[in-house]
Amino acid sequence: KAPETYNPDPNLDLLASNDQLESAQVVDARSPAEYAAGHLEGAVNIDYSKVMGANGIASAQSLSQTFSGLDKNLPVVVYSSKGGQASIVWYALYTQGYQVSLYILA
Repeated sequence: KAPETYNPDPNLDLLASNDQLESAQVVDARSPAEYAAGHLEGAVNIDYSKVMGANGIASAQSLSQTFSGLDKNLPVVVYSSKGGQASIVWYALYTQGYQVSLYILA
């Protein structure tokens, strides 16, 4: 039997504020075409598919190459149009030791 009530308990500490965008490295996790159509000022494009491997998240070596333009000593904020793509890139960055948060477009 399915549960009757689901009460989500989101961790709001993982979300970035508008103020954090000014001091962070901003990553747009959408496709290159979506990025080209418009993106947040200063954002770099890391397509979420670039962090995927054959069986899930890509290898550490592959991720190191994909994230080579980012500084591990600075915070990273990731966004996408609906959040799914950004969540995948967020997880990949997190596994590599980056200080990363998600930005929800409103």
